[in-house]
Amino acid sequence: MSGGKGDQDGYITKLGYALLRLDKVMELETPDGLTMREIRIRVPQAEGDDYMVVVKATAGGHPFVAFHAAAEAHEALKGAIERIANGHMKWREDRPYQPGVEPARPG
Repeated sequence: MSGGKGDQDGYITKLGYALLRLDKVMELETPDGLTMREIRIRVPQAEGDDYMVVVKATAGGHPFVAFHAAAEAHEALKGAIERIANGHMKWREDRPYQPGVEPARPG
């Protein structure tokens, strides 16, 4: 984000709308039958990296995780929320990474 006060206001407005949508999505069960537990936003770690939204949910007592990335924080959050709401988020079992082991999927 760069520029003057107008750019900052526009950015804050976009982020605000994304947060309002998030509030609605967090209250509902997803089309995949998941209940949201947690959402985190990881900031870029190096030049050229994207913001990463990490979403944690449960279904049938089992933990699941999904990811969405974008160049701007509001874009990453909005994209993750839209994918959750329309059932296009790709979920996997939330467990420690194990190379070569295919994680379970909900449903």
